[in-house]
Amino acid sequence: MKAVIPYRNCINNGLELRYAIRALVKYFKPLSGICIIGELPYWYRGEFIEMADTKDRKEFSIMSKIAKSPYEDFLYCTDDTFATQPFDETLPNLYSSTLKDATVWGRYIGRRDNTMAVYPDGLFYDIHTPMVINREKFRQAHDVNWVEKEYLSKSMYGNFIGGGVMMQDCKIRKRGQMFSPFFSTNEQTAKFINFDELYPDASEYEK
Repeated sequence: MKAVIPYRNCINNGLELRYAIRALVKYFKPLSGICIIGELPYWYRGEFIEMADTKDRKEFSIMSKIAKSPYEDFLYCTDDTFATQPFDETLPNLYSSTLKDATVWGRYIGRRDNTMAVYPDGLFYDIHTPMVINREKFRQAHDVNWVEKEYLSKSMYGNFIGGGVMMQDCKIRKRGQMFSPFFSTNEQTAKFINFDELYPDASEYEK
């Protein structure tokens, strides 16, 4: 199974992406390739589809990249999510709470509210974990008014499919935190993780 990663270049030159790919190679046993959609990291070699972001439309940009996947069934990953244990294509959709009870802030409040307008009793799937995606169902799940609104893309898909397994979000927000079987960082908390110890072997996707 291919892993599809929407990506926009960042100030750390794709540091997290490099190790996210190493983690997939190490732990995602059905992995048959990587496809990055977005901008090209200078060090990456592998399948790549160029696609620019729409200014100030983060969720729309991510959704548009995933909908452009050349594969019908694939693993949707992000550049800042890392596996710590083996997993495969049977990975269930993971959620942390109902949409109503989800902890969100900033622009995510409006995105959550727009998603709740579609799924009033829906679940919050926008936690920092990979997700197995069917492209046609993903496109159907996002057949809503993206011209005027932003939604939570993973929650739109998860609620369209239904079901899943509950787990806490795995975003590291301070030094000393760690989660399993997945964890996620940002540009600041990535500095606290010894990625070379966790994922020492360079992947075939690195020049």
